[in-house]
Amino acid sequence: MIDKDNGIFIGTACFLVKDNYISSDCEFIKFLHSEDFSIWNRHGFYDSVSWIYININSKIYAPGMPGISICETVGNHAITIEEFKCIY
Repeated sequence: MIDKDNGIFIGTACFLVKDNYISSDCEFIKFLHSEDFSIWNRHGFYDSVSWIYININSKIYAPGMPGISICETVGNHAITIEEFKCIY
């Protein structure tokens, strides 16, 4: 079983996904939940942040935080929701 406290850091498969409409109840988050992804339980969503970290190995996602890089990401740059879905 994946440790949900540290699962965002597992392996080298964490993607940074940016979109103007990322919130706790947006369609993309519903998609992630339908694919059995879980939220990293360290913090919630910030209204001023439009990105999310998603680890496809552990199936853990973490909403972005202002001024803080939560973990290293594939390619060290953001991708779109469509690009994420294509990769996933």
